[in-house]
Amino acid sequence: MSFITIFTIVAAAENWSGAREWEATKVVLEEENIELDFRKMIPEMPKPEDNFCATPLIRSIYEFEHDRTENFEDILSSTGETVYKNPEIRERFLKMRLPDSDEKPPLPEWSLALKAELSKTPDISEILATHEKDLAGIDAAAMRPVAQLPVDIGDTFVEHVSTVLPHLHDFRDFQKFQTLRACIALEAGDTAEAKAALRTLIQIARSSSSQPTLISFLVGQTGFSDALSVIWQGMATNSWSDEDLKWIQDELGKQHFLDDLERALTFEMVTFQIGSADFMKSVSFRDSRHLVTLIGSMDEEGNSSSSAGILALAIPSGVWDHNKSLGARLMLKHCILPVRNREVPDDKALLDALEKTTTRNFLAKISIPDVSSVAIRGYRTNVAIDLARVACALECYQLKAGGYPDTLGALAPEFINKIPGDLMAKGQPLKYKKGLNGDRYRIYSIGQDGTDDGGEITLRESSKTPRQKTKKGDWVWGY
Repeated sequence: MSFITIFTIVAAAENWSGAREWEATKVVLEEENIELDFRKMIPEMPKPEDNFCATPLIRSIYEFEHDRTENFEDILSSTGETVYKNPEIRERFLKMRLPDSDEKPPLPEWSLALKAELSKTPDISEILATHEKDLAGIDAAAMRPVAQLPVDIGDTFVEHVSTVLPHLHDFRDFQKFQTLRACIALEAGDTAEAKAALRTLIQIARSSSSQPTLISFLVGQTGFSDALSVIWQGMATNSWSDEDLKWIQDELGKQHFLDDLERALTFEMVTFQIGSADFMKSVSFRDSRHLVTLIGSMDEEGNSSSSAGILALAIPSGVWDHNKSLGARLMLKHCILPVRNREVPDDKALLDALEKTTTRNFLAKISIPDVSSVAIRGYRTNVAIDLARVACALECYQLKAGGYPDTLGALAPEFINKIPGDLMAKGQPLKYKKGLNGDRYRIYSIGQDGTDDGGEITLRESSKTPRQKTKKGDWVWGY
C-alpha cells in the first residue's frame, strides 16, 4: 500500500473523528449557555448623554480608521495606518499624562500598603493648571451612569488578529496621571478634587472592561487597582469623610467584575481558540508559510518556514477540529465555569491536562495557560474590591464609635449590608485582625495558595522594588 493511500485513510479517519468530537463539544457548550456567536456578546451602545465615553476628549482616542487587510503577512508585521477623526482633540488628551521617565513613579499600592512618595513623583502642577478646563469636562462626564466603548473587531479571524486598540495604551497613561492627581489632592487636604479624580479613574476602568476582549479587561483591571490604591491612600491619611466612604462603598458595590471576566474569557474562546482552528482549516496556500508564525513554529532566524507552512497546510482538518474541541472544553472547565460559579480556577489541573504535547492539543497549550493567569488576576482585583468595601465600613464605624470593632460582624447591617465572603475560600468569612503589630487592622483573603498566613504577604526576592508574590501569602488590606 502506497504512502499516499495510507495518508488518505488516516486523514479521513481523523477528519471523521474530529468533526464528531466538535459536534459533541458544541452540545456541551450549548448546555452551559455558551454563546458561540461573538457578535451577540458585543453590548449595545447607550445614549450619548448617558455615556461617559461619548464626551469629546474620550471619544477622540477611539474614533479612528485603521487599514484592514486580508494579507496575513501584513497582519503579522503589524502594518497599516491609523487615522484619527479628531487628532487635535486627541492631542489635548494625550498631554494629560505623566512625564516620560525611565523609573516607575512611586504611586500608592494597596496590596503592599505603600503610600505614594510625592517627593519622588513627577511634577504635574503645570499640566493640571494648563488642562484644568479639560479635566473639569472629563470629571463632569464621569457623573454619567454608563461607561461603554464601542467594539469593532470585524467578522473574520484575520480581522480579529489585525484589530488595533491604541486607546487602551492611552487609557493606561491617563490612569497613572489621575492616580497621582488624586494623591496630590489628598496630600493638600482637597478631598473634593481627590474624589473627582477617583470617580474618573473608576469610569476609565469601566470603559476599558466594557469591551469583551481580554486585553481590554486587563487594562480595566489595572485601572480598578489604581482606583483602589487611591482609596487606600485616602484611608491611610484619614482623608475620607463618612459621606465619602459611603459613596466609595456604593460605587464599588456596583461593579460586576467577574461577569465582565466571564464575558472576556468566552469572547477569547470563540474568537481565538475556536476561530484560529477554523482559520487553519481554510488557510490558502499563499498564506501557508505564515501560518506557522501564528502557532509558534519558526526557523532559527525568527521567520516563518515555507516548508513548515506547506506541511501545516497538509494537516487534515480533523486535527484542527480536535484542537478547537479540546481547547474549548479546557477553557470551559478551567476558566469560564469556575468564574461563573465563583470557584477558584485550578491552574495545576489545567497544566496537567496539557503536560504532553500532541497533534490534538498544541493550539490549547500555546494559548490557554496565559488565559488562565488572567482569570486569577481578575479574582485578585475582585477580592480587593470586597476588602475595600469592608474597609469603608470599618472606617465609618470608627468615625462613629471612636475605635474599630472586635469582629466584622459588628458592621452589618448598619455600615454594610452584608460582609462579603472570601472568594478564594469558597465564600468562607474574610479574615480580620485588629491592632496586629501596631496596625489599625488587617482584613485579608487567604489568597491563591489557599493557606491562612495570618495576614502576611510574601514579597518577590528578586525584585528591585517591593512586589508581592501573588501565588504565595495572603491578599491583605491594612495599615
